[in-house]
Amino acid sequence: MLTDFNVVSDYFNDPEGTVARFGMGAQESAAFAARDLDALAQLGIDGNCVSAALSGAHSQTCPTAG
Repeated sequence: MLTDFNVVSDYFNDPEGTVARFGMGAQESAAFAARDLDALAQLGIDGNCVSAALSGAHSQTCPTAG
């Protein structure tokens, strides 16, 4: 989500549908769809990346992951 603005747009229009495309487990899917940063952190997902990806404050100048 950090690098694909189409996925970001899809996510904000249909979080559940977008998350389903990535084959995540039930817990990960539910946490991403709900934007539950605490649950994602408990699953071991980097909080900085998550908050950036889910913030909705993307632009072409955002740094990319990697």
